[in-house]
Amino acid sequence: MKAILTLFFTIVCYSVFATDYPFKDLKKTDAYDFQNDVIYNSEPIIVIFLNGQCLFYSTNNRSCLLGEKMIDQTLKSIAPGLQVRFVDMNEDGYLLSYLNITKLSTLVLFIDGQQIEKLEGLSGYDLFTNFHSLNQRVLRN
Repeated sequence: MKAILTLFFTIVCYSVFATDYPFKDLKKTDAYDFQNDVIYNSEPIIVIFLNGQCLFYSTNNRSCLLGEKMIDQTLKSIAPGLQVRFVDMNEDGYLLSYLNITKLSTLVLFIDGQQIEKLEGLSGYDLFTNFHSLNQRVLRN
């Protein structure tokens, strides 16, 4: 009986605390992987800082992470070869303070590990259009 209860509580805790991001092509990075994924990367990379906590309070039909979902769906067709990562702002406070990010849904362009541009406080369609304008800037360089 004790083993069954332990298994039950393990499954419940995992399902409550595990975040399932609704992305197919966007890759997550965190404070541990940030140096290898972004800082030591010689290729241009866009990092999206998002609020994954909204996934616990909304359904797929609502606008939680709408801009991020639009980016994910068009990433391979509109920005092939561009590296994109996302950071859940609720999980990585160290990166937020290190990069001085204060607003939800922020796009940061890094080239050769250096922060080139930061666009803060974006949501939905604004996030999507600003992402693609950053992508065009990368393509021009």
